[in-house]
Amino acid sequence: MTNWNFTDTREQSVLSLENAALTFTAGRLRPAADSNLALARATLTAIAARRTTFPEAVKNGAIGVTGDADKLFELLGLLDDFEPMFDVVGRRLQASATRVALIQERRRDA
Repeated sequence: MTNWNFTDTREQSVLSLENAALTFTAGRLRPAADSNLALARATLTAIAARRTTFPEAVKNGAIGVTGDADKLFELLGLLDDFEPMFDVVGRRLQASATRVALIQERRRDA
């Protein structure tokens, strides 16, 4: 369980992993959390945009960590790393749509 404290927006939340379910609870902190984070919302945005990484932000002081940092990094290590830009429509579906459009165009011209 990790407390997230956004210093610029004063938002607080708890992130926990129990029974293979990742749960986010906004508006409060848990005293029994394994770790506590203090960061600006812009720091999280920079991480999501891949302009920095979580470990880099901790190292340069953009994220303050108290409590058991190993538990936090263990949790982060369990998360999948997705490609930020992905096809919303699969390539085969796009090709099929292109063929359908060409067929429709030929029928109109005929």
